[in-house]
Amino acid sequence: MPTSLPTLELDPTTLTVTPNLGNEILLFARNPEAVAVALHQWAQDFGLVLDLQRPLSTYSGGEQVLLVAGLWAILLQKHPQVIVDLRRAVSTLSATNRTRLHHALTQALPQATILLEEEQVQQGEPSSRGDLSP
Repeated sequence: MPTSLPTLELDPTTLTVTPNLGNEILLFARNPEAVAVALHQWAQDFGLVLDLQRPLSTYSGGEQVLLVAGLWAILLQKHPQVIVDLRRAVSTLSATNRTRLHHALTQALPQATILLEEEQVQQGEPSSRGDLSP
């Protein structure tokens, strides 16, 4: 695993800086409206109903991981190569959602290295996707 790349570790005990995803979007997104729309679509794709003001702690552990991973996927779309480390978080997900999340992240972040288990799952080249990024 390359050590010079920035690594974001999704840890289920420290998922966010603020209590809800609406605040996270306001804090980190350059285009909050576009990020909110994209995150609502991400949630819908996983069968979740997103309320940006709802405290993240009131979602199940797996739902929290799916939503925060979605926010990261949206925020990092235009970022050069990065490592997204989900190894501490995947235990909260069912096998089906783990597979679905892996697929969704590799589609959203083809330039990223996604770590789900102990092995490296995907590393690609910088994305040339359309602009959904913040």
